Amino acid sequence: MNLFLIPLLSLFVSLVLKSIIDNNSKRRNIMKYGGMPSMHATFVSSICLIIALELGISSPLFAVTLTFSLIVISDSLALRRVIGAQSKILNREHQTQLPEEMGHRNHEVIAGILLGLLNTYVLNLFF
Repeated sequence: MNLFLIPLLSLFVSLVLKSIIDNNSKRRNIMKYGGMPSMHATFVSSICLIIALELGISSPLFAVTLTFSLIVISDSLALRRVIGAQSKILNREHQTQLPEEMGHRNHEVIAGILLGLLNTYVLNLFF
């Protein structure tokens, strides 16, 4: 049950924090790509830690989860930033309305990772 519930609760906490932070900024759209904290990073780091705590770091499932997490975090940092840069060029050249701010900044991803790890550790004490 912990393997399923704790990452979802961590994701929910991240969503609540993101909505509070975004309401205090100009963004006001929590489902938009980017923003503080990274919900992707929160979720995958939570999954990684709960697998490590429940099954151990020598578990094959932990290796798969860690690899998956690194791919998701790398995507949210690099790939989406490149797509945003391409969108800026297309918008300028062809007068389109593509979203330009798609990736996370480094501090948003780090905050998401730390939030996921902290949430998982604390929630694991109660469940």
